[in-house]
Order: sequence, then structure tokens, then C-alpha cells
Amino acid sequence: MLMSPYEAEAVGRIGAAVRFEDADFLAEVNDALNSMKEDGTLMSILESYGLNEDYYVDVENGKTENHQ
Repeated sequence: MLMSPYEAEAVGRIGAAVRFEDADFLAEVNDALNSMKEDGTLMSILESYGLNEDYYVDVENGKTENHQ
């Protein structure tokens, strides 16, 4: 849920944290985000909050990985 009015703190790439032991969940998150990117849903959501391509990371560059 985004607060209204929403003002982004940073432009560009951001990430979400997933516990290292939740590898299956991480794969599901990546799959869902990739589907939303491929069908345009994610860009539509960004635009609905007044955000542009500066906040969008494509499928190739947007994979979340676990690092220890």
C-alpha cells in the first residue's frame, strides 16, 4: 500500500529483502514480478502513482538474488 500523497525518496533501482532460507518464495516473487513486467502491469501501476520509466527495471536487470 502506498501512502497518499506519495513522494519517492530515490529514483532508480530499489529492492526487497527476502530471508536467505526462503529461496522458493524468492523464486515466486521474481516470477510474479517478471510476469507483471512482461504484460505491462507493473509499468501501469508505476504510472498510476505518477512514476515513470526511471523507476522501472526490466526482466533482465531486475532479478533479485540472495547473497550472504
